[in-house]
Amino acid sequence: MRPTVAAACLAVVAAVAAVTADASGLDLVLLHTNDMHSRFDETDLYCNECREDDASLGRCYGGFARVAQFVKDQRRLANESGLPSLFLVAGDTFQGTPYFSFFEWRPVVDFINQLQPDVMTLGNHEFDHGVSTLLSYLNGIQGIPTVVSNLNMTAEPELNNFVLPSLVLTINNTKVGIVGCLTTDTPTISSSGAVGFFDEVESLKNETKKLLNNGVNIIICLSHSGIEKDKIIAKEVEDIDIIVGGHSHTFLYSDTPPSIEKPYGPYPLYVTNVKNKPIPILQAYANTKYVGKVILKFDSNGELVNIDGSPTLLNHEIKQDPTMLTVVDVWKPQVTSITDVTIGRTAVELINWCRGEECNIGNLIADSFVYYNVMKKEKYNEYWTDAPIGIVQAGGIRTTINETDHDGFITLGQLINVIPFANDLVKITISGSTLLESFEHSVSDYELNRGTSKFLQVSGILVKYDLTLNPGNRVTSLFIRCGDCSVPKFEPLVLTANYTIVMTNYLANGGNNYQAFKKRMDIKSLGIEDYNATAVYMQSISPITSGIDGRINVKYNNSNEKSAGLSINTWNYRLLVTILIITVLFFNV
Repeated sequence: MRPTVAAACLAVVAAVAAVTADASGLDLVLLHTNDMHSRFDETDLYCNECREDDASLGRCYGGFARVAQFVKDQRRLANESGLPSLFLVAGDTFQGTPYFSFFEWRPVVDFINQLQPDVMTLGNHEFDHGVSTLLSYLNGIQGIPTVVSNLNMTAEPELNNFVLPSLVLTINNTKVGIVGCLTTDTPTISSSGAVGFFDEVESLKNETKKLLNNGVNIIICLSHSGIEKDKIIAKEVEDIDIIVGGHSHTFLYSDTPPSIEKPYGPYPLYVTNVKNKPIPILQAYANTKYVGKVILKFDSNGELVNIDGSPTLLNHEIKQDPTMLTVVDVWKPQVTSITDVTIGRTAVELINWCRGEECNIGNLIADSFVYYNVMKKEKYNEYWTDAPIGIVQAGGIRTTINETDHDGFITLGQLINVIPFANDLVKITISGSTLLESFEHSVSDYELNRGTSKFLQVSGILVKYDLTLNPGNRVTSLFIRCGDCSVPKFEPLVLTANYTIVMTNYLANGGNNYQAFKKRMDIKSLGIEDYNATAVYMQSISPITSGIDGRINVKYNNSNEKSAGLSINTWNYRLLVTILIITVLFFNV
């Protein structure tokens, strides 16, 4: 029989209670991770699958076996110091690798059961395959407590058996409340069905008041709402002592970064709340590359008086837990039997900087959508295609492919890490005015130095944005490649004309809140998943040389306009040519 939530909570209380405590307060070792995205096996520098030769040279990172070993070691050290420990997971264990793409919740259950976090919250990707898949997962994780305070589960009552608004743990005779929240964007970026979402701030205020009334004076918020929302929560929800966050894949770090990730801010990141009290926010990037650790000291009133720690990079120096590796050994052969096939070869790095500017891996994917539709054309005439435009949102591009150190060969598994959601490709027809509306939406919530998951990568489009203008008026130029022509060329957008675009069914059905695409006049399936279409294209054009060619131009302020390197490269080229001409003329004189 499956343990009940109540029984699981009692088990957690027993697990985290330590022997002796300072009667004046509570010292606690807090370990946390977030957005692990099914990185069950170790990864490369960019969180893609790690090649065997890199593994032999100690160039791999993360993976559940390293997370498990690090947590196990830190718990042991804490116990030897007479301190209790708490391990929290801030959502999004689903999605990101072929493990989930092909086997859904099943491997996740096995790995989470072995990892045994004390408390988790849900991420938006836990809803990606619907509520029924989420229920299968929750039913399989043997009562590991899951907390989310801002869900309306009235229409999905079975979720109430697994999801609590908060949980109270008694640690060294001190009540510690863990209250969860999940981004209200979930219905527009996932498949949450009839589950409703309340505002995080109001839900957390209500739940923390209940905890205080029950004698809890230390409250940890376990959030999957992103760093910007966490800053609002920290400021406005006065009874929270610390926030452990996820969703935005934010890297917080106070010293020299140990790898390629650039810190968003210090760790912890402090926000002063309405009571003029500094509230620390913690987040540890994503994809199992780091685990965060802090030592917390609370006084007898539940006030946080000291916090000390940092995220740890899980490189080769962190050993892999042997027991977790046995779980990897069960699932990895099933995955590699499908994915260990070469689909192309690249001569260039395919870099994911797609949320804020043009990226060559986005160009490649969008081009593949257009190419696949042309390839399927039965008859060629004066019109080269009925769909000259391809688009993919940045949130659908998850990682980088850098295989220049491995002779450029790319496997299907690596590509699925980049576009793991296995969405079907469709063609939709919309008006020019609707197309313009969609590109305004692409930068409607753009954040400087962070971009947005909505940002569209394109094929057959030349677009200019001016971010100094108000949302809704930021597109200053939009040129469209013709399809009903014998020689493709770019022409200004015509608001009253109709345009046919290749995209995923996720976008076509309003994913990332692209409501404009629901105004479509027509939709047709291409009968293939996005990653398979891209694989076909990669194979056909290899060696891949996709670059940056000025499809997207972003003006950030009055003195900064960026087309992802095109203008700089163009001028460098012209300068070089000029110098060569002058040199030739000079020596010929």
